[in-house]
Amino acid sequence: MTLLINDYIRVLYDEANSDKYEHSSISFWNYLLTKVYFTEDWFFTDREKPASPDDPLRRVDEQVRYFERGSMKTRVLCIHEGKKAGEGDSAVANVEGQAFEACATYCASSGMTHVYALTTIGTYARTWKYSSEEQEDRQFVALFGSAGLTNRAAYVDANSALAIQLDQSFRHMKQFLPSGAADQALQQPGQSRLHATGSDPSQIVPSSAGTTSDQQKEFTAAQQDGEWHWSKVHQKYYRFDKVNWIFQ
Repeated sequence: MTLLINDYIRVLYDEANSDKYEHSSISFWNYLLTKVYFTEDWFFTDREKPASPDDPLRRVDEQVRYFERGSMKTRVLCIHEGKKAGEGDSAVANVEGQAFEACATYCASSGMTHVYALTTIGTYARTWKYSSEEQEDRQFVALFGSAGLTNRAAYVDANSALAIQLDQSFRHMKQFLPSGAADQALQQPGQSRLHATGSDPSQIVPSSAGTTSDQQKEFTAAQQDGEWHWSKVHQKYYRFDKVNWIFQ
């Protein structure tokens, strides 16, 4: 699957890969986010805006924001930090570190328990979920794949068959807004806020109904590595936290 759905985005894709400046890469992803995935009126993007008013000099490359239902407060959905095409492996650690720090700063100042992140090197990207119930329990977990942090090979090009993973990630962000998770957790004070994100109490373990041998192997892998996996059966991400199955 390619994310290059029209001639305009193809032009930006080529510019991002041929230009030596970071802003060309950011423009490519900005077009993709605003014109393809987050097109509704309640979404908007900010560029070079601080993650928190408490640290106005630390600016983020791009933020996808939304109007919270009911309160109409503006919230951050996804923090995007990017580097230009052709950067070395050190850029991966740098950009992921910047995204983690921005997510942590935002959540600490806003009181939100999680926010998403997009890290890019040129037209290659990974998507993440930052979550924190307590300052000492902060997690930065990839939304697809089992590879950990600073793994350049895990980045997916927007014009490749694996781009379906990015497509699913952006759709997941839209379906499970950070505000929704916070609201559910407040209504169920005895439940972990992370677990409240789109989880279904009836789904204690992944159902084996209709699963293939490959999917069953994926369940087994999830039990062992604790990472997020995509269930074709449930059409959700899930992981095993050594005690419970968590669905998103």
